[in-house]
Amino acid sequence: MHENERELSCFGIRTRSSFISGSFHVIDGLPPDIMHDLLEGVVPFEMALLLKHFVSKGYFTVDELNRTLASWKYGPLDKANKPVPITSTVGETIKQNTGRTWCLLRLFLLMVSSKVPVGDKYWQLFLELKEIVELVFAPHLAVGHVLMLQVKVHDHLQLFHELFPGKLLKPKQNFMLHYAKAMLVYGPLRNCWCMRFEAKHYYFSRLMRVVNNFKHACKTLAERHQMNLAYLLANNSMFAEHEMSVSATVNVNINFLSESVVEILRRSNICMSKPLHQCRFVKVNSIVYHCNMYVVIDFVNDTPLFGQIQVIYVQNLKPFFLVKVCTSEYDTHLSGYVMNATDEIAVYSIDQLLDYYLLSGYIVGLRRVVVLKNFVYNQSQFDW
Repeated sequence: MHENERELSCFGIRTRSSFISGSFHVIDGLPPDIMHDLLEGVVPFEMALLLKHFVSKGYFTVDELNRTLASWKYGPLDKANKPVPITSTVGETIKQNTGRTWCLLRLFLLMVSSKVPVGDKYWQLFLELKEIVELVFAPHLAVGHVLMLQVKVHDHLQLFHELFPGKLLKPKQNFMLHYAKAMLVYGPLRNCWCMRFEAKHYYFSRLMRVVNNFKHACKTLAERHQMNLAYLLANNSMFAEHEMSVSATVNVNINFLSESVVEILRRSNICMSKPLHQCRFVKVNSIVYHCNMYVVIDFVNDTPLFGQIQVIYVQNLKPFFLVKVCTSEYDTHLSGYVMNATDEIAVYSIDQLLDYYLLSGYIVGLRRVVVLKNFVYNQSQFDW
């Protein structure tokens, strides 16, 4: 800017920022917001372009896609973010909120995979976008995964330029090139995103609808918030390791369990002399764990090993999951894992799972497929 003042209009920078002081600089001192960059920027923008291409090729119509969105049997957690119908004239972006965009990104591949030929370059662009989102939103990453993300972003933008030469890169697409460097500085970018601020703001917006009184609104919100905080401090729920609630429970009679199940429960540090309860579902840290859903329990040859929850036990306010172990095979066209159930059973607690998020199995053809929400790996394999 100081070297060539004639280019000021090109960069939009007029003067040095007043916030630049000491070791802080506005360029590299602020973490990126992956929620607005990806889920409200890159993903709906690229999905709109790809959807137009698929429709123009005759793979399916927007009405057919909307019928699939309406009739799709969503899992318990995905149901809360069920995508809304897409307008027949697809605009510059797909009009969904953040949660619905994320859900559509994951399940769109399962919904229309049978109609898109294998090897389609535009389909490959969509697969790359989904893989990038999974890596960026991962709660834990090793250095090797960060480097892999950098390569994937470069390849994705190069392919985007080849497939859509008439489209200029959006600024948010360019931001993705800096994610790897930001991760090495700040750690997983999921810890810096704006979703938590949006969730906090939702409390106040919902409160205003409930109160329905707009006189002295700031005073009302402040008082209600402090009363709620005082309640949480009084019952010590803010300092609990896990916030948990359970459905109606029944006492488990050990005599009616098979010997193999009893032995597995004993090896899992469950005391057989203390009361053991069984429930339909358990809610831990706002995640509701249901039976017949899948969790990631281990990795074998870089392929995740899943567990399908069969029974949920609770002892001393600690949940345990009796799971049926399922091997998996990765399907590149679906970007998902095909489940192969085994006869092996095991018991896991929340802390033993590789990822806390619960996954649904969807029937595609004659196979049951699970799609990850974020990248998962076994951290113990990367400990030195």
